[in-house]
Amino acid sequence: MRLAALLFGLAVVLVSASATLRPDWPLDRVVGALPGGDLTGHFLLVGGSAFLATLGFGPGEQPSWRRLLLPALAVTLFATADEISQIYLEERDFSWTDLAANYAGVLVFSAVAIAWLRWRGSSRSDGEDPAAP
Repeated sequence: MRLAALLFGLAVVLVSASATLRPDWPLDRVVGALPGGDLTGHFLLVGGSAFLATLGFGPGEQPSWRRLLLPALAVTLFATADEISQIYLEERDFSWTDLAANYAGVLVFSAVAIAWLRWRGSSRSDGEDPAAP
């Protein structure tokens, strides 16, 4: 799971770099076709990063809150730095709404990942296999 989190994080970095270096990139059309367009893209991409980071770095016997929240904090800091850096780039524009969509994605997807990890942990402690039908 940690590998998936790292690979997804790398994908986010590549998407951001690609948007800066090549503003007419093809993924723009895909994101534009989503309901909500760019804001939905921010929500899903940054939220997905937070989800995978939380799952990848949260598991353990009894994951502590610190261990569960640090991945979300790291993704939040990266997303904030990425959006703020756009103030200084001619090809990009800083947007408060993009930043809000990033934060909303982190909140929602991290909460889902934490709930899933807690459910999985409580199921295991009850002697149940959460993957069993």
